[in-house]
Amino acid sequence: MDGKLVSPGLYQQQMTFTPLGPFAGYGLGTERLGDFIGHNGWIPGFTGIATRDPTRGVTIAVQFNKSVDEQYQVNNVILLELTNVLFPGEMPWWGAEFP
Repeated sequence: MDGKLVSPGLYQQQMTFTPLGPFAGYGLGTERLGDFIGHNGWIPGFTGIATRDPTRGVTIAVQFNKSVDEQYQVNNVILLELTNVLFPGEMPWWGAEFP
């Protein structure tokens, strides 16, 4: 996410995060988990998340074809577990409780 596809004002709104906890926040259509910025969502039968860490140059996308009651939490847990495998000991949220 570098602001090349939207106006500077809209990009600023997307990257201004309302805190949702110590490592999470929500901007205009964007979600932040630590250094990862992206968006998650679902439609009946499918759920997923696509997120990027611009400092590491890493993008993670997770898709699966089962709707679950708490699909946003499932997406975030999968993201957190993947970052644990990819970057052992580097993410600030390991061991933190998430709502």
